[in-house]
Amino acid sequence: MKGEWGIQLESDLWKVLSKVKVPPRSGVGLQFSAESTFVDWFKAFLSGGRVALVDELLMVAWGIWKARNELLWPDRPSQAADVVRVARSCHSSWLLAQENRFELLLFDATVVGSSVCWEKPPVGKLKINTDGAIFEATTQYGTGMVIRDCHGKLIEASASLHSGACQPAVAEVLSVKEALSWLKSKNLSNVLVETDCIAVVQALNSSVALPSVFGLFVQECQLILSSIHNVSICHVKRSANKVAH
Repeated sequence: MKGEWGIQLESDLWKVLSKVKVPPRSGVGLQFSAESTFVDWFKAFLSGGRVALVDELLMVAWGIWKARNELLWPDRPSQAADVVRVARSCHSSWLLAQENRFELLLFDATVVGSSVCWEKPPVGKLKINTDGAIFEATTQYGTGMVIRDCHGKLIEASASLHSGACQPAVAEVLSVKEALSWLKSKNLSNVLVETDCIAVVQALNSSVALPSVFGLFVQECQLILSSIHNVSICHVKRSANKVAH
């Protein structure tokens, strides 16, 4: 088409595609009559309940759209097999990123503390206890933090509730992120941040990039930490973090 692709051509393509006949056996466990069209196949495919195949189909559709754009602007044609291969590769990477890829990492014991009871911070320092929680029954998650000074006096406390599904460790790292954002907004330093989620502490002290939603929030926390001074993230037992629950 030599870069002449336009709205009319795109409209004509979809009109033709919608009338394309599909074979009686589609190769994915679906059967059709001789008069079935691509639209019939597509609707049956989406309503078939096979989530993995639907995900792959949508990714391949994205690959076709991407190949079309590359042909239109950089004038770079693509082979059909390459389009499918790249789409499947991206789909596999996406699936990998959705897994719980924040398993506990191995660190020296001096990096992670394990206080059993809450203790006052040293003179001149603040301590923030954070906690995250999920509520599966209502598809919600919450975060909270409590800030106290070296005398144990309450400085500030906050809690928030959000709609949506969330993994426990993600809720925990979000609570730490909110605490760090609060510190940055107040331009505070010399602070101890405590959480009872050891995965969060270990991930924040690691240079390993985790390919997941959890990993993205860890990176955001690390970015905030790089812009504030003398702030430490420590692990404590749940018994020492009750105030934030």
